[in-house]
Amino acid sequence: MNSRRTGSARSGSSRSTSSSADAPAPFTGFGAGLVAFYEALEHNNSRAWFAENKGRYESEVLRPLQALARAVEPTYGAAKIFRPYRDVRFSSDKRPIKEQAAMWLDRGDGTGYYVQVSADGLLLGGGMHQPPKPTLAAFRARVDSEAGVKQIRRILSAAQRHSVLLSEDFRLATVPRGYPRDHPSADLLGLTSLILVRHFPPGAWMSTKAATAKITDTWNAMTAWNTLIASL
Repeated sequence: MNSRRTGSARSGSSRSTSSSADAPAPFTGFGAGLVAFYEALEHNNSRAWFAENKGRYESEVLRPLQALARAVEPTYGAAKIFRPYRDVRFSSDKRPIKEQAAMWLDRGDGTGYYVQVSADGLLLGGGMHQPPKPTLAAFRARVDSEAGVKQIRRILSAAQRHSVLLSEDFRLATVPRGYPRDHPSADLLGLTSLILVRHFPPGAWMSTKAATAKITDTWNAMTAWNTLIASL
């Protein structure tokens, strides 16, 4: 994902459902204090500070994410909300708290949709983050065929009309072994992650119902890509 605060899309997750006996609240946007919370966390990233401000995290971040999960699961797949704690055991970065919150929607075919909120705003994604070798090989074979690459380019062009872009964060330094360096689709052959992304800067809209449309419209623009990747 193309963000300085991107979290893992597969580890440290928790179920998104609420244990409250009350009727669950609908999603009407994220908390108005979400950006301020994460800006403060950047300067106070400790377990003690987070414990003192956990109520802010729950009201501004977690409960809205849970409400979003309930709203979108029927259409976009099973939701997992990632835990706020970082695994620092083998990392030189010892900050204990993630400076973003994220959720993954699993379509059940290896692909899915991603949403992340932070002081940077809203980051949306779709596709397959770490495709297995057979899937990556099948994608490259599709790229290497005239009909296949035309189909891929059409899907990417349609996504770009919605400001959805192919992530360049994970790629080889050159083309994979067995392909010529001057291959006309070297930009696609070198991918090691099959992810589309769109970033929205922070704004007042994040705490309104307008957030729902931005999220679902963007994911809808990624659906053809997910369907292609799942077919490989």
